[in-house]
Amino acid sequence: QKLDEIYCDVQAMNTCCHDMTERLKKSKESTADLIEKTSIIQNERNHIKLQSSLANVFLEKYQLKPAEVKALRETKQSVMTEEFFNSLGRAKQIHQDCKVLLRSKQQTAGLEIMESMALCQESGYEKLYRWTQEECRSMTGDMPDISGALCRAIEALQDRQILFKYALDELGTARRTAV
Repeated sequence: QKLDEIYCDVQAMNTCCHDMTERLKKSKESTADLIEKTSIIQNERNHIKLQSSLANVFLEKYQLKPAEVKALRETKQSVMTEEFFNSLGRAKQIHQDCKVLLRSKQQTAGLEIMESMALCQESGYEKLYRWTQEECRSMTGDMPDISGALCRAIEALQDRQILFKYALDELGTARRTAV
């Protein structure tokens, strides 16, 4: 009797195990598609994250920050700041870095970025020349003092030969007047 009871219990357990196994198979089959879709979506998400980080690195390397653009284009500035000179140098560097893009498959992007940087540089150099001109014209004392910013401005203007020549002419005129 006890053996029969144990046998019935084992049979019930066996039936229960088979039932559970069948349910697990069905669940596995129904979730396999969901798991596959989930892994595809995760791969797409990882790919998009990678593209996003690459785009951010690209923008960091090939685009001026808003503060840098503002420093180059802002006209109400009586003193040339370190930020201005750094922005001008960064625009020049980005312009030169675009030459790499022109040699790759990104020629359109390279040309557009170069054009944008050229406009920023021209705006900056024009502003720098006007400021240099005003500084030179304001040197009216017997011993005109050439500030560090003026030296740096004239040094930066060497990239634009005509503006550089005019700035040197202004400086020469100021010194000649002082003498």
